[in-house]
Amino acid sequence: MPTQPESKNKTSRGIRIARLCALAAALVCGAGLAFYGIAALRAGRTNSELGDIYRAAPDASVPASAAPVFAEGTREGSRTRDYDPVTPAPEGASEVKEGMGAVSPATQVPRVTAEPAGERLPPGNYPENPNMAVSPRFAALREKNGDIVGWLTVDGLIDTAVVQRDNTHYLTHDALGKRNINGAVFLEETVDLKTAPRTLILYGHNMRSGEMFGCLRKYEEPAFYRAHPFIRMDTVYEDGLYVVAAAAVISGKEGSGAWVDLSRLCSSTTAWRREEISKLMSLSLYTRTVDAEPGDKLLLLITCVGDGDERRVVLARRLRPGETEADMAKIVSLAEKK
Repeated sequence: MPTQPESKNKTSRGIRIARLCALAAALVCGAGLAFYGIAALRAGRTNSELGDIYRAAPDASVPASAAPVFAEGTREGSRTRDYDPVTPAPEGASEVKEGMGAVSPATQVPRVTAEPAGERLPPGNYPENPNMAVSPRFAALREKNGDIVGWLTVDGLIDTAVVQRDNTHYLTHDALGKRNINGAVFLEETVDLKTAPRTLILYGHNMRSGEMFGCLRKYEEPAFYRAHPFIRMDTVYEDGLYVVAAAAVISGKEGSGAWVDLSRLCSSTTAWRREEISKLMSLSLYTRTVDAEPGDKLLLLITCVGDGDERRVVLARRLRPGETEADMAKIVSLAEKK
């Protein structure tokens, strides 16, 4: 049987070990927080740098055709090829790991291989840009990174470049192509802007800091929705103003009650589009909001909710001819939470 002093010594050692373990854990957590904090700061600087470039008034003497051309196979600012909708990710590109601050978004929209017979929407077009000239406003941005294809703005919430390559590279790289756990907001790889698509699907990480698409959770609150009903999504070919029609949590598991087939929203089949829009509207947190029709140009912002199959989706539709922001704001002001 140990003597009293030996017992006290063991107890003292146990306390010291426990304190050391607690200190080590605190240091690890602190290092993790510092890592994500530094990544967030770098992401903020990138957005600020690109934002200053984007908002600078373009030189009217420079025609759209003078936009830079970016080359296949080279990297970042050195690229010299014209815009292509999908560029292969570098060999061995890694996917982001789930963990503190970030969750990998749903980036698996199946391709539509065969559409049923029935009414189809006519091919899309750019009425104000029939020759599909790249907007001069994107010229300087694309000198920084040829994958930049758009700019997304939600007043007081999101103000960031949109990139497109594949559905993995920008999970771990910022809009300048630099490694960053925050990633970047990126366009679904199967969406070809050259076809003037009727649905744009954007992905972003659900960062706990609220960065990227972590801020979309704010649309759960009616007051926020009423105050921020508009989303601007400008692309290399056109500017677009959208109004939020639904904010929902859907399932990524096919066959579940909350499953929405996003590939059908990328099709031209009217019946498919109507059915999936109806599902999203029924799953929305709100009633008495603006409507959305198969012929509307749609914008979907998508991120994860947690570690499972659920996805948060904000659905917006482009303002129709004759509609004004004031008209839409009045309708949104009547929206109620279910």
